[in-house]
Amino acid sequence: MNNTTIIESGTGSAVLGSCLQFVPEEGINFEKFVEEGGRLVALEGRRDLGKAEPELRTKIESLREAHPRLARQLEFFEKLLVWDTGRLPEKTRGEILFALLYAIAEVDLVPDVFPEVGYTDDALVCEVVLRRHATVFHQFCAASGIDWAAVSAEISS
Repeated sequence: MNNTTIIESGTGSAVLGSCLQFVPEEGINFEKFVEEGGRLVALEGRRDLGKAEPELRTKIESLREAHPRLARQLEFFEKLLVWDTGRLPEKTRGEILFALLYAIAEVDLVPDVFPEVGYTDDALVCEVVLRRHATVFHQFCAASGIDWAAVSAEISS
């Protein structure tokens, strides 16, 4: 299973695509996109990054200078997965994995090669996960000595 399976697989792709339909009164529902992505990761039985971990490390390093906040958020999610030994709710774990796998996916909503806007979708997915699980993440930060404000920026807990 490669790291893009959650986005490119037959039914998964259709489910995620349907979450991104523009509705004039509502716009695009990224909350639903992240929720469905996390659900699909769980359905695939993913518990960790597996072979995709080196690719994530490379991605984080490549983001560090131009997109430091996104790099910090991805590192934070990676630390949470290492720390978690069944302590995180399954929904939280699934959405963290989705965000990490989405960040290294070869195909995403806004191709990463586009200057200035290529990582907008990756950052938005991370922000949604941070907001949806802020209480759990804030508790982890307090217990681990991590500066929640550095990770969350404008996200309120």
